[in-house]
Amino acid sequence: MIAALLLVSAVASAAPIRVSGSGATIFREAGALYEKGKLAEALARYEKIAAAGEVSAALRHNLGNTHWRLGHRGLAILEWERARRLAPRDADIRFNLALARSALQDEEPSLWESLDRVLTPDELAWLLTALVWLLGGIAGVALWRDLPWERWRRFMIIGLPLLVVLSVWLGLRARDLSLPWAVVTAPTVEIRSGPGDQFPVGFTAPEGQRTLILSRRPGWIEVGVPSKNLKGWVLDSAVAAI
Repeated sequence: MIAALLLVSAVASAAPIRVSGSGATIFREAGALYEKGKLAEALARYEKIAAAGEVSAALRHNLGNTHWRLGHRGLAILEWERARRLAPRDADIRFNLALARSALQDEEPSLWESLDRVLTPDELAWLLTALVWLLGGIAGVALWRDLPWERWRRFMIIGLPLLVVLSVWLGLRARDLSLPWAVVTAPTVEIRSGPGDQFPVGFTAPEGQRTLILSRRPGWIEVGVPSKNLKGWVLDSAVAAI
């Protein structure tokens, strides 16, 4: 309860983040409506910007804030998850999402998500590329000029292990981002053993629970909950992909 109250306070007082492009005017209008407590009107404007193709952490962050204050817990977590992918170091996004997930007793962010604070996937890719060019250049110059191994081995002794670490880090993070993560956006849903109402309920998932999309059938989605080692089928309207 205390965590939920803290989260409402944080969301209500979160500083607006700018959005560039043609949606900037509508974004400011939505922010003004949000501050006045006209949440449904603010949400409609934010969604209009999103429907026009705007992709920004600012928009996703404010969509999450608005959904939360409207009581749409699952949709709020969904939008904050999307915002975090675009701005992994943003303190407001991480704070709101962490408190929302802790209130659900959901799984903690993975190690690789946490390491985004150190280096984002894009930064890792650029750093890895620069390191490959640097080491390749050093080796090329050394071989071309026939330099003794002792003159340039220190660069390789340090650089090659670092290259391996960065490659593994980027590979694991890329794999995690490529997984079809989704969020339960409906109130507590029943997860069934098969794609149909005739199948028994195996377990339930709370609104806001993160899941993996495993397969699809008409009207149904098979989801997995890795933190609980469970899987089953749910109506496709009850979950949304991050």
